[in-house]
Amino acid sequence: PAFGNMGQVPLSGTTNTWAAGDMVGGIIRRYGTNSAADLTDTATNIVNSIPGAKVNQTFPLFVANLSSTGVITPAGGTGVTLVGTTVIERLSCRLFLGRVTGSATVTLTSCFQFGSGAGLGVMA
Repeated sequence: PAFGNMGQVPLSGTTNTWAAGDMVGGIIRRYGTNSAADLTDTATNIVNSIPGAKVNQTFPLFVANLSSTGVITPAGGTGVTLVGTTVIERLSCRLFLGRVTGSATVTLTSCFQFGSGAGLGVMA
């Protein structure tokens, strides 16, 4: 989806790279029965997916883990820094705030997780 138009992209398997266009599109849904170690796209690709991107521009990213058993552990691609608790528990969704910090750098800050997985209340 184009930047600013929320879309949802289903992914399955134990390892995926979150495509830049999907990340700035807003929602990634993950399926599967095992834990997953995912990787973000590169910061350069993320910045290039935002028309007219400027330093300090932000975008929301929701990543939903629809697995009833496994967790998702994301890692940052080249130039991407993850901040805060990033593990996404089973049957939960985590909100990240993406921020363009340079032409080839992006920060994804974990804001909160909500859902029913792994001993969570409503939010964690």
